[in-house]
Amino acid sequence: MRKIFIILLLICNNVNAQMFSQTFYSLLNGGGGSPPARHNLILSTSFEGSPFNFGFLNCIIGLPWGNFQHCCDTSILASTKYAREGVQSMRVEVTRGEPYVSGSPRSEVTRDIEPSNVERWYGHSLYLSNVGYEDYVVDYWPESVWQWHHDNASGSPPLALYTENGRWEVVRKETPNGNDIYHDLGAYQKGVWTDWVWHIKWSTTNGIIQLWKDGALVLNLSGIPTSFPEGNYLKAGIYKFAWKIVNPNPPFSTNHRVIYYDAVREGTAAATYYDVAPGNY
Repeated sequence: MRKIFIILLLICNNVNAQMFSQTFYSLLNGGGGSPPARHNLILSTSFEGSPFNFGFLNCIIGLPWGNFQHCCDTSILASTKYAREGVQSMRVEVTRGEPYVSGSPRSEVTRDIEPSNVERWYGHSLYLSNVGYEDYVVDYWPESVWQWHHDNASGSPPLALYTENGRWEVVRKETPNGNDIYHDLGAYQKGVWTDWVWHIKWSTTNGIIQLWKDGALVLNLSGIPTSFPEGNYLKAGIYKFAWKIVNPNPPFSTNHRVIYYDAVREGTAAATYYDVAPGNY
């Protein structure tokens, strides 16, 4: 038993753990094949298995999420209701009036801090429901649904994806005390998966942001600051900061938000679009 534990521990800390996680992919899907051939990945998960979210087993199957920032048992769940890949996704819910987490209404999972001046590829898919309680109704007030936060407990992040008033937006800051810069990406669609691929060079002076939505390039920036000096870490989930407003005008359109997350990948500088893109390539 001790030998097995040592072997598993070595696998968890091995940079080639992706190969081992592919074996688990096959086992968790009833032995029905393996994921698409992809290379240069740091993270690859379609949230299969149970528990998918935390602890030692999490490391073995290639899902190193940590520091869950959520209040309740229903905040972060594995779900078979919708799936972009495999049979499960991560269901994230936040409800107005729940206890604040880190001072705000949020349900998020996080990755480890990444240094500045590295280049990365990221892929993920988001599902906004159009049915019943989970219907992602248009709300004038924004929420972050995917962000890279600087390694500091205060202040807005250098880069985030919002939904606001029925639309997708990229919101970024070039300095900690700078103004928010908004990039409108069009109306969001409900009842379908929306695929995202990011190519980012993290830099305090000369960065790159390229973003594809459903295969179309929607943002292409270079020669800009993309990171604060302390570096960034990825946060996946809902941060409905506007719910802290006491008397909003106009009023909030909803008291809860639900989003499904799937096909999350992170690649090194040597990765390509197809290494991280959701779907089968």
